[in-house]
Amino acid sequence: MTSDQRKIFISSCLALFTLQNLFLSVEAIIPIYVEKPPLSLSTLQSAFIMSATEYSGLIFSPIIGSLLDKFGRKTIIVLGFIIITIGTVALALLDFIKDGMTFFYLALVVRFIQGIGDQFVQTTTYSVLSSAFPATREKILGYAETAAGIGLMVGPNIAGPVNQALGYMWAYLTFSSILVIAGLTAFFLLPNYLNDKPVIS
Repeated sequence: MTSDQRKIFISSCLALFTLQNLFLSVEAIIPIYVEKPPLSLSTLQSAFIMSATEYSGLIFSPIIGSLLDKFGRKTIIVLGFIIITIGTVALALLDFIKDGMTFFYLALVVRFIQGIGDQFVQTTTYSVLSSAFPATREKILGYAETAAGIGLMVGPNIAGPVNQALGYMWAYLTFSSILVIAGLTAFFLLPNYLNDKPVIS
C-alpha cells in the first residue's frame, strides 16, 4: 500500500464510520425526543423526519457523477462534510423550537440537507476506494464496509448516554464536532490529484 493509498484508506474508513454512526444516532434520539411534550409528534411524523435523508439521496445520487467530473472527488467529499455538518448543527438548534408542527417541517428540511451531504461523501468515497485499489478492490471495500458496520453498531451506544447526560442539543453538537474531525481528516489526507485526474495506485 502506497502512502497515498494509506491516506485514502484511513480517511475513507473514518468517513464511513462517522456517517453511519450519525445515521443510527439520529434513529436512537429523534423518536424519543419528538414524541414527548412539548412537541408531541406522532410516530408517523417521526418516521418521516428520519427518512427525509433518503429522499435527498434519491434525487442527488444520480447527479453526483457529473459533479465529480466538474469539481473533483476531494472537493465533493469535503463539501459533503460541510453540508452534513451544517445540517447536524441545525438539527441541534431545533431544540429551541417548541411548536410541534414548526419543528416537524424544519426537521424535514434539515434532514434533507443532511442527506445531500451524506450522499456526496458516501458515493464519492466508494468511488475513490474502487479506483485507488484496483488490485485489491474487493478486500478494501470489505474493510470499508466493516468500518461502516462498526459505526452503525457504536452509534446508538454513544447516542443514548450522550443524550441522557447532555440533552438533545448538545448530543447533536457533539456529533457535529465528530463530523468536523472526519471532514478535516479528509481535507488534509486525501491527495489533491483526486480533483484533477483519475485515481491511480
